[in-house]
Amino acid sequence: MRLATEAASGRQENADELRQRLQTYGERLVAGVDGVFHFPIRHHSPACALHLKYALEELKPAAIVVEMPADFEPLVPLLLHPETEPPAAIVSVMDRDSQDRFAPAVVGYWPISASAPEWVALKSAAATGAMLYLADLPSGTRLASHDDAEEGDGETPRLAPRVFTDDQSITYSDYARGLVRRIGVRDYNEVWDRLFEARLGDGDWRSFFADVGRDCLLCRETTSERQMAEDGTFAREKMMRSVLAEAKEKAGGRPVAAIFGGFHTPALLDPSQRSETTDDTLRTKTKGVARSYIVRYTEAALDRLNGYASGMPSPRHYARLFTMAEADGLSPKDVASRLAVETFLDLSEALRRKGAALPPALPNLSEAVRHAETLATLRNLPGPGRFEILDAARSCLLKDEDLIYGSPVLETLHGLMMGSGVGKVPKEAGAPPLLAAARKRAEALRFTIEDPSVRTRELDIHRKPRHRAASRFAHAMALLSTGFATLKRGPDFSAANGMKPILFEVWSYAWLPSVEARLAALAATGDTLEAACVFVLRDAITSLEEAGRGDDSEAAVFLLGDAAKAGVLPHAADIVPHLTRALTKDAEFSRLVRTLTRLEGLWRGRRVLGLERTAALGPLLETAYRRALDLIPMLAEAGEDAMASNSRALADLYHLTERFAIDARTGGLSADENKSGGSAALRLDPDVLEERLRALAVAVPGGPLSGVLATIGYLSGWRSERDVADAIRQGFDATTLSPDERCGPFAGALAVSSVLLRRSEEVLAVVDDFLTRSSEDAFVSILPALRKTLSVLNPDEVDALAEQIATLKSSSNPLDLEMNGLDEREVLGNIERANALTKLMEARGLGNWVHAGIEPETGE
Repeated sequence: MRLATEAASGRQENADELRQRLQTYGERLVAGVDGVFHFPIRHHSPACALHLKYALEELKPAAIVVEMPADFEPLVPLLLHPETEPPAAIVSVMDRDSQDRFAPAVVGYWPISASAPEWVALKSAAATGAMLYLADLPSGTRLASHDDAEEGDGETPRLAPRVFTDDQSITYSDYARGLVRRIGVRDYNEVWDRLFEARLGDGDWRSFFADVGRDCLLCRETTSERQMAEDGTFAREKMMRSVLAEAKEKAGGRPVAAIFGGFHTPALLDPSQRSETTDDTLRTKTKGVARSYIVRYTEAALDRLNGYASGMPSPRHYARLFTMAEADGLSPKDVASRLAVETFLDLSEALRRKGAALPPALPNLSEAVRHAETLATLRNLPGPGRFEILDAARSCLLKDEDLIYGSPVLETLHGLMMGSGVGKVPKEAGAPPLLAAARKRAEALRFTIEDPSVRTRELDIHRKPRHRAASRFAHAMALLSTGFATLKRGPDFSAANGMKPILFEVWSYAWLPSVEARLAALAATGDTLEAACVFVLRDAITSLEEAGRGDDSEAAVFLLGDAAKAGVLPHAADIVPHLTRALTKDAEFSRLVRTLTRLEGLWRGRRVLGLERTAALGPLLETAYRRALDLIPMLAEAGEDAMASNSRALADLYHLTERFAIDARTGGLSADENKSGGSAALRLDPDVLEERLRALAVAVPGGPLSGVLATIGYLSGWRSERDVADAIRQGFDATTLSPDERCGPFAGALAVSSVLLRRSEEVLAVVDDFLTRSSEDAFVSILPALRKTLSVLNPDEVDALAEQIATLKSSSNPLDLEMNGLDEREVLGNIERANALTKLMEARGLGNWVHAGIEPETGE
């Protein structure tokens, strides 16, 4: 701020003046001016944490003032509970002032790692009996400020985590960016490592914090007052000064430790230097009151590289660094060198466990360690740090890897340095409402959640209401991406006949810490599973519309199915209107028919899904059906690339209409179901479909659609068996087309009726005639397309067809001879090689050897 002001006024202090001012500032921080020792820190820095531990052990302050929201004070005893193990986090939830009960809340996190200076301060206060003061604005006030600032900016995601320990004011200041350029490093994290983490364990806490304070002072002085006023910095510092003054008074002249982010320390050391025109009032539209809880946190969430902005990158690496320096009392060089060796050994073991083809050999690992040590020497560091380890791995352990496509070695190394650990919190800590609600429901539905091992559960969803409720809970947890349960087997409600073969659902599940971490992250979405699911579904709808996929009816019906399986469709009021809009705008025929088929699956499974009283399914089916009929005339002008999918879609639409027609004729549903919207009550008129198909058959007498149209007409009585055979023959005879296009009419006919070959002598005769008169080269070229076309036949149909062909050919040998060990590619290759050998022998005048017949034996 000062440098920015001087630059604006045109007067800048010279280098000697700046050097002297910085020297004096650093000395004052640790000199105990007015009994206050200032410890400027960076959150989660192990070097700050360890030097702070040394300082507190030496000073034994009467009061410790920490930059934490004041409303966290009741949670401090739980944080210091013997069962609490970092990483943990305090989660604050503030409800928005909204009439919508499913409106997301605002959530903020205060992550606590094992190497956090605040964690050291809290433990020191508990161990020495020092008075503890939390000196930041209440979390609700800060959340309200963030929410007002981000409202309507169009850039911040509604579930973007708000992290109270974010230090972007330092890492992205003008001074920090200039320092990165001047030193020639990748980012400010590398600057910090070289300047401060490399000094871990040197024991000189006064010199260390003086240097940290000077660095943070320059970051602040290159930040404008306007920016600090807008982000609430001044209002927070007003609170900090007030609490610090109270602590000084209560300490009665004894030492006071002030532990704040280094960016704020200048305003606490010299409050008189603040601009008199600056307004300290935090302006918010709402006065936030937050509920706060302690939850387990993960090292993955702590990792800044994952986008959480929670702390420093590679938290496991820095936690190990802190533990080694704290426990063994090693020098900075010994700590760094030992950790580098252990990291590379762990990398080798991890790659071996993953089954890597060639894990690094011991000489490669030794060279990597030596390379890291050499890099540290070149960079004037006591030992290799995080960046030196990564650079050494790139130089010594990568072989023929294209980094554009990722590197298993580097990915594994990053994973090791990030860590997969999960913290622990006591049961007395409580939980955010969403997490508590999920735990309570899981226990009520008899899921085992105390044991984190993977279990299997079979659910009889057709006969047992409790099992149906358990299924909906598992589907809801899957919708929220918690990783709690995975469906191994069960009915596919997205298909019309999905429920017939499978009556039970089989789930594998495990209540892992990561499940709780995900639920804690979703605390902003609401206090219940239903509210969280509704938010996720709304967010998915918004994403589809923003991506220009508002007309994608298939994506919309997937959301409808997810909501139905999770049991939240009655609450998700946005889905049905969105799907209705998509159906009316969707111009892709095959996609629309797939949507219609999925709607039929939900319709037929509505009892199991609890949708008997949902009135929207019938109108949705009718809307989708009418839209599909409207698109049929346009198929005549569709491109060649869409013909195959459109042909299958026509067959699916015909089958769907027939199923509903059969239900209406035979009373496939009960009278009660029909009254409440059964098949008989649906207006799916097959006569309109027939009218549209007849018109399309006239418009496209040939081509890929001719087979499916002729077969539908044959089964419906308005085309003959000869028409089907002629359509297939015309496709086979179109030698200028590709093999797939030539088989198109045949594939369309089989899509309508897979038993057509076996039951229609004329069709079988056409196929037999084509195969008989095809040359060997022609047969080889079309064989893959024929195999794909015939793949719709099930094994029983293949056996029956083979027997029929054997009878037709008067063959006494079975046609299902097994050729073990030969796949399609090998057979085709052998045929091509045989043809090539025949041509070679003919070219060399040996054709008679190939074509000469063998005289039959006469027995004479």
